[in-house]
Amino acid sequence: VVREVRANFPAKKPIFLRISATDFVEHLDEPSWEIEQTVQIAKWVKEAGVDVFDVSAGGSTAKQVLKYAPGYQVPFAERVKNEVSGLTVIAVGCITEGKQANDILENDKADLVALARTFLREPSVTLRFARELNVKAKYSQQYERGRL
Repeated sequence: VVREVRANFPAKKPIFLRISATDFVEHLDEPSWEIEQTVQIAKWVKEAGVDVFDVSAGGSTAKQVLKYAPGYQVPFAERVKNEVSGLTVIAVGCITEGKQANDILENDKADLVALARTFLREPSVTLRFARELNVKAKYSQQYERGRL
């Protein structure tokens, strides 16, 4: 499938693929999806033409047991990044603070971070991150007049 997409998609545009790195059911006495399979898939899809690998986890079964905490999915992205050379990797999972996002990037745990639920709760989160990190951020034109 990836090869067909790559063959029919503009070469200048990246192909993103999102995957669940684990199903969080290792506690059950039945087969489960784990990080080792995810790393192998990442290697295969990179060779087939995927440019960016978005590493999520869980959400595929009600039987999952996870420990929800800041950055709880980041180690999965870090493992893929460490084991699959040349693949751009996105980390996700309760990334809610500027320092936290910056540390993920600065410490090479991922190449990008995604903030889905954080953006849903707080659409201007990047402005808060900029303040936390003491970085000057350009406000969008729509927000400039309401800036404090």
